[in-house]
Order: sequence, then C-alpha cells, then structure tokens
Amino acid sequence: MTTEPRTVTFRDPGDLIAAVPAMVGFIPERSLVLLAFDASGTRIGVTMRHDLDLDSDGIATEAMEVMIAHLCEICLRDNTSGVIALVIDDRFDIDAPCWDHLFALIDSGLEDVGLYTGFVVADMALGEPWLTRWGAMGTHGDRGILDDPRSSAMAVAHAVTTGRVVLRSRREMVDSTARTTHCADPSCTYAVDSRTKAAAAGVDDSELLRRVLDAVLHGLDTHVDCVQLRVLEAAIRRPPVRDALLALAVSDVSDAAEAVWAELTRRLRGGGRACAATLLGHLHYVRGDGAMAGVALDCALDSDVGYSLAALLDRSLRAGLRPSTLEELLPTSYAAADRLGVIMPAPTERAAG
Repeated sequence: MTTEPRTVTFRDPGDLIAAVPAMVGFIPERSLVLLAFDASGTRIGVTMRHDLDLDSDGIATEAMEVMIAHLCEICLRDNTSGVIALVIDDRFDIDAPCWDHLFALIDSGLEDVGLYTGFVVADMALGEPWLTRWGAMGTHGDRGILDDPRSSAMAVAHAVTTGRVVLRSRREMVDSTARTTHCADPSCTYAVDSRTKAAAAGVDDSELLRRVLDAVLHGLDTHVDCVQLRVLEAAIRRPPVRDALLALAVSDVSDAAEAVWAELTRRLRGGGRACAATLLGHLHYVRGDGAMAGVALDCALDSDVGYSLAALLDRSLRAGLRPSTLEELLPTSYAAADRLGVIMPAPTERAAG
C-alpha cells in the first residue's frame, strides 16, 4: 500500500495508467492495482498493488478472491469515494472475458461504492495498448497507447520530490537488500559470536546511540571496518537504542539513515540483519512507500521470523493502516533518546498519509 501526497493533474486515462509505476515505486508486472479516491473524489488517497494469482483460464484463484475482498475492505474502511482498477498482465489478451470476472469481483466487494472503471494493459511500457474493460469510459474513448511510465508527469514529480527514480521491477527492490560481504577484512568469517559482544563490551546504550548517529551523519565507508560493524550491530539490537533510532524516519537526516540501514541490512546476518531491515522498513512505511517497506519487512522476517517489531509493522502494512498511524510511535522514540541523554534530530516533516 502506498500513499501519494504529490499533486499531478491527469488529462486522460493514459496519463493515469502511466503514472501507476511512480505511485507504487516500481514497474508492476502481472499485478492488480487499485487506486482509491479520497472523500473529495478529486485526489487518489491510497494505491494498492498485489500479484495476480489466476488459474489457466484467467479466473482469480480462491486465494486471490480472498485478497480482493481484503483490498476492498481497506477501501471501504477509508471512506473511499471511488475506485479505479488496473490489471497489468501479459498472459491473456487485454480484451479477454476473464477480466470481466475479475472486475465483477472487485465491484461486488466494494458494495455501494462499486468499481468506477477497470483498465487492462499487458505491459507497462511505451507503446503498449490499454483498454477500458469495465465501467465508465468518459470522453477520452475506451482505448489508447501508453506513454513511457518512466518519464510520466508523476515519475518526474516522484524523482524531484524524493530524489528516486522508478525502479524497473520489484526484483530490483529485493536485490537492493541482497546480502554482501560483512566487512573489508578478507579473513572475516561473520558470525554472531563473542567478537560482536566483545566489540561493544563496556559501552553503554547512550554511547552506542551516539555511535549510530555518528555513522548516520558521516556515512559508512565503502571499506567499512569489521569492529565498527559489530559495534553498530550491537547498538541497533538493543531495544532502547533501536526505539530511539525510529525517530530518524521523520528527521532531516532520514535519507542518510536510510543509506545506513540499507548498508547494514546487506552486511549483517540473522538478528542483526532483521533489526536493520526493520529500521529500513519502518522508514519507508513512514514515508508512504509501501512497496519498499514490504520488501524490507519481508527481509527482516526471513532473517528472524520471531522479530516482534518487524511482525507488528508487517501486520499493520498488510492491514492497510496508513503511515500516519506510526506517528504515535514518535513520542516514544524521543522519550527513549531522552532517557539515554541523547538529543535526536528534530522532526522536520509529518509522516506521510
């Protein structure tokens, strides 16, 4: 789930369809995307994407029907005034009758709101034909040719606002968290062992928090030192330090914190990787980047299925809770830092959504 705070005006359905990759953060494939309008009916409040699970005839599987019902519940709970659906799938023709069945499921799940329009496109790429398969066609016709989603008005606004380009696929997001070598020491055989504990021996939580903040403010060297990594791992795994670090998600050093959390996610293993990935997922969740938050939280739970904060955030994301709900954690984070006697960067922006 992604919230979309940027303001871009769409001239026709083709503009709207081309904007979807910027809304979800990557170019979706074989996906169902729901665009839910807020109460005003003029702004897209929430964008939700899910893999399309279809049988050999293109009919939604039982699991897909359950997911559609869940997505529709989120729309209705958020007082949605209207919903547009987009199917991206190259397994069946864009005018195949199976899409009528899919859109009918969505329309039924949305109860009195109903599905306003359903579009189908085989691939999110320049020159691909799109088709209106359900509902209102408006004054722009029921079909057209797609512009390049990577240079759409929304993609440009996304890049200007966030400094990030639209990734080619979700796989690129997953690859961004892929494990790499632990450190610059060629003899290092990483393990969570006595060396990690020894690296932080005699260092209290206050000093550990300061060391993480120093890494955020000054960055991690490409050839990062093994001892430094072990200290940082010991730091983020201590709950009081981790809880204080959550506040960086809404500070003016959030980009720098993102870079450090991502680097630690790639370099650490086990519980350390789970903690770093959770910090990364929380930061993206607060920003309203549900796609990257989901990838990071999946990484955290793959590393430690019992990591409670990752599980809590993952459940919240899947339940469609807006990023603004995480603002409730911020006073707790600042209070944790206060108890450690460390001044954290002040919040400079509200959590998205």
